Amino acid sequence: MALTVYSSTGCIRCEIVKEYLRDKGIAYEEQDIKTPEGDQAFKKFYRENRKNIRRDSHGVFFPLVFDGEKVLQDAGPTLASLMVEDSLDGVIVPNNMGHGWTGGINLSACPEEFSDVFVEILRRLKKGGLQTAVTVNGKNSKLLNAVIEESLADKVQFELLGSGDVYRKFFGDSVISDVEASFKSALTVNDLSIYISVVYIDSSGERAVLTPEQITEGSKWIFDVTGKNNLPFMVKKGVLSEGEDVNLFKYRTAARRWQVKTEIEKNS
Repeated sequence: MALTVYSSTGCIRCEIVKEYLRDKGIAYEEQDIKTPEGDQAFKKFYRENRKNIRRDSHGVFFPLVFDGEKVLQDAGPTLASLMVEDSLDGVIVPNNMGHGWTGGINLSACPEEFSDVFVEILRRLKKGGLQTAVTVNGKNSKLLNAVIEESLADKVQFELLGSGDVYRKFFGDSVISDVEASFKSALTVNDLSIYISVVYIDSSGERAVLTPEQITEGSKWIFDVTGKNNLPFMVKKGVLSEGEDVNLFKYRTAARRWQVKTEIEKNS
């Protein structure tokens, strides 16, 4: 069965996906919601598939691609599914940041065997006119370096998990050199933000809480590797239970011992 692409005139993400389909010779039927026929077709499709269609404050994520069974949305996740089916689920997810940006790109979660596919997706997003926000936690430093060398990441959001001891607990001693290489690579990106969550989900799926001392150790680790004490460092609450709160000021103070520009994330 041919694919149906629900698109919108002038939609950059839609053009990126349609170009891929044309390049690969994949047949598709287009329904442009800016035309009366396309609008009617989309409204019917939306009513029938509403529970499987994502939307946010910007509206529905376009394009939507339907193969008769599965609904794909947004350029990055759609390309990933078309290329390697569900192998990159959770690595690239629908995320419309608005104003020509796309996010939802978790580089550190990409399996090594799909690194080339990951890079190809970013190439197509960039070629199509989107700016990319890439999230990392320090793992996959070789992939991060490759992405940065090709200027495929306009923004890097470094989600630091904690001190080196926290990383060792999750991933073993071998991860330390990987994270430190990622620190150095990330410094070469003009738009870099480093975040650390006080409350997080550990490798077993349980909630865990960092101490102020671990925040200090994490900020010092960055300083020891990079020699920089004025990086854009943010502390945030993270995964709180209902009714729970965290006093972030003591964590900010702890981090400022080694990263003097540390601030509290505004929406925390």
